[in-house]
Amino acid sequence: STASGFFRVIENALFDGVELGLSRLTDPARNKSQENLSLLQLQEKLETCGEPALALRCQNTLNALLAQCKPFRDRRHKLIAHFDLDVAMKNLVQPLPGVSRQMVDDALRSIRSYLNDIHQHYSGSEWAYQHLGQPNGANALLATIRAGQRYEELVQARELSLDDWKKGKWGTA
Repeated sequence: STASGFFRVIENALFDGVELGLSRLTDPARNKSQENLSLLQLQEKLETCGEPALALRCQNTLNALLAQCKPFRDRRHKLIAHFDLDVAMKNLVQPLPGVSRQMVDDALRSIRSYLNDIHQHYSGSEWAYQHLGQPNGANALLATIRAGQRYEELVQARELSLDDWKKGKWGTA
């Protein structure tokens, strides 16, 4: 159906965005032309600002995170952010790694651990990173979908004209 195709496109776009975000967080501290705002940049600052025990503890977590994010970074460089010719032509000797929600969850858990080690060191407490996000995002989406379905029902029942939406303030948007 159209709806399942639509939601598949949305899911893929959102997942690509997550992969890009994880890749950016694990970018090198700098490239040829700029400093990057990444966890490796933060790690360098820990090492150069006189926190050797904290830097060592965080390095172990960061190493695990870098390994977890390698598949995301490979996909970023060959498929998402760039369109690698061999990928497009399916000429890869070794296919791109598969990724899953579990892999994302594992990487996010490592990021939370890394950041909480630093936060704990300086503040004596942890931060609940896993609870950040947009409240009611899913509920708002469901309400919009339900409103659209109801609109469709009203049009089908001929209680509203197909172009009734043009009468509202968004009619010229």
